[in-house]
Amino acid sequence: NCAVCHGKDGIPMMTGALDFRNENNPDTEKMPDRIDKLLKDWPDGLWYRRVTRGVDNTPMAPWGTIFEHQYLWKAEAYARTFHDPLDNRTAKRPVPPVPTKEEVEKWKTDSLFLEPLL
Repeated sequence: NCAVCHGKDGIPMMTGALDFRNENNPDTEKMPDRIDKLLKDWPDGLWYRRVTRGVDNTPMAPWGTIFEHQYLWKAEAYARTFHDPLDNRTAKRPVPPVPTKEEVEKWKTDSLFLEPLL
């Protein structure tokens, strides 16, 4: 689970794991899509994409074929509490819908598509 690398309290347990408590650090500078943002400001979709697909050239594995959709969104909401425990917006947001069959078919043309584990 997430705590193996990111720690139960958001403090990284291994080199390369992001520290969810703080703003950007040397590891985030290697990620060109978000070097200008605090981790708390990442859009939900970016968090979810990184968790489901993994991050190339980092220890972040793709978890999208291992855990259920709803579980991953709950993990994202929990990770956000490390840097702003007073931010209740994650508790009020509905879980995004499961992708449609058409969306999945479109994603299959994406080089980052993950085949489900059997």
